[in-house]
Amino acid sequence: MYRLLILKRWIEAIFIFPFAWWGKQYAKKHPLAEEYDLFFSSPFTMWVGRRR
Repeated sequence: MYRLLILKRWIEAIFIFPFAWWGKQYAKKHPLAEEYDLFFSSPFTMWVGRRR
């Protein structure tokens, strides 16, 4: 089971890489208009539904 979970994590990392890379490139070309002290980010589970 452990190996399956590690494989799943690697597959997810491979699929998310292009989106993360594109976001970094976009952020370099289009920085925020103002500088903020705090940047809020929520885990994906909060968008999909309730936590279990």
